[in-house]
Amino acid sequence: MNLSSIPLEVVREQVGTGRSIREIFNFLKSYHNLNVSLTSFRNYLADKNIKKETLLNRSKAWIAEIIPLTHASSTNQEILMFLKMKYNEIISSKSLDRVLKHYEIKKSVTLPQPIVNAIVLHEMDIRGVTAGYRKQTTHVRSKYRVNIKRDQFMIAHRQLDPTSVQQRKANKLIRRKYKNSGPNDVWHLDGYDKLIKYGFGIHACIDGFSRMVIWLNVAPTNRLKALVGRYYLDATVKFATIPHKTRADYGGENNTVASIQRSIHGQHGHLSGQSKYNTRIESW
Repeated sequence: MNLSSIPLEVVREQVGTGRSIREIFNFLKSYHNLNVSLTSFRNYLADKNIKKETLLNRSKAWIAEIIPLTHASSTNQEILMFLKMKYNEIISSKSLDRVLKHYEIKKSVTLPQPIVNAIVLHEMDIRGVTAGYRKQTTHVRSKYRVNIKRDQFMIAHRQLDPTSVQQRKANKLIRRKYKNSGPNDVWHLDGYDKLIKYGFGIHACIDGFSRMVIWLNVAPTNRLKALVGRYYLDATVKFATIPHKTRADYGGENNTVASIQRSIHGQHGHLSGQSKYNTRIESW
């Protein structure tokens, strides 16, 4: 079917929906068996002086109705669905953002502090206790579909329920104290892998009590248990002592040291754990 067979009103109606020229062309091609090229279709529109109305002009018909939706913190997808169902307006999320920016419409409005306090009080009546302000911020935003800053919840909690705030504050992270009986009580081992790809495998050990460097060696790799075991044996000969315990991560390169220590001091002669807890050598 050629263009002359399609009623002009149908073409104008499709152009008025806000779809792109390619989308209109594909629609006519699918539902009206249009058998012309896209270029010919564009030339036809130009000859008939059929022009797409700009999005800003079309938005004048519905912009007043979406302002309450933006103030209610509706998502872009919800607003787009509303426009599609009521006005047959099909636009992208970015296009909607451009329209809102043009009219200087913000998607949400921050509530005043007294209203936030009232919401927190209402939640206290329902739940009986107040959750932490981080958790409650997410809950209230989802439940009431309003934009509330986290700082506002902090202020409300401190004013309305200072006892609970102090109780939560008491459970904050407390820095643990490192305990060590004396020199050579615990040797901390670890490797540094960042430079292995350049041929520098660094491995080090320090005394937990004095923080004295027991060894700091560089080799093409630091992942061989025989190599780390050699570092350990050389250190024991150099300082003429054997540590009571050694501390390292779960890496296989520490197996030789672990076997020697446990054969001398028993099962607790070597301590294995995550690197983040081996703070003496990690922080160094």
